[in-house]
Amino acid sequence: MPKILDYSSLIVESLPYLLALEKSHQKSYLRDRVRFLRVLKAGNVKSQAAAGNIIGLSSRQSKNLWLKYQQEGIDYFIKARINQNWGKLSSLQISELLQELDQDNTLTQKEVQQYVKDTFGEDFSQPGIHYLFKRLKVKLKTGRPSNIRKDELAGEE
Repeated sequence: MPKILDYSSLIVESLPYLLALEKSHQKSYLRDRVRFLRVLKAGNVKSQAAAGNIIGLSSRQSKNLWLKYQQEGIDYFIKARINQNWGKLSSLQISELLQELDQDNTLTQKEVQQYVKDTFGEDFSQPGIHYLFKRLKVKLKTGRPSNIRKDELAGEE
């Protein structure tokens, strides 16, 4: 039989503070996290799964939220996730690569693949370089072809 905890004593924040914190958040997942704590603190439910069920969370999500609260405190429930994943290359490396591409406009994808491997130590496949170029909006610049019927001498005069 699972042990029933007294969440009202385990959660150190007050109910009015949790309510104010819940109302202040713009992001719904942060609101749900704080609401989970508030429901447990109010004592309306006896388990984490029941509190999560009220909010619309699974029992596993509820258990994980409670573990995070025990480990990190209210700070975890306040801060938003910051996704700064640029892939294998950092923004500084990307800017260096773009500068290199601006200087030498005739590099092929294979040459860029070798340049990235030599310079940054990152191993890209050929499709990886293709998708990197696509994400960075890099295209090979070629001149327009001239018309075969064009009179070169008349153009110079």
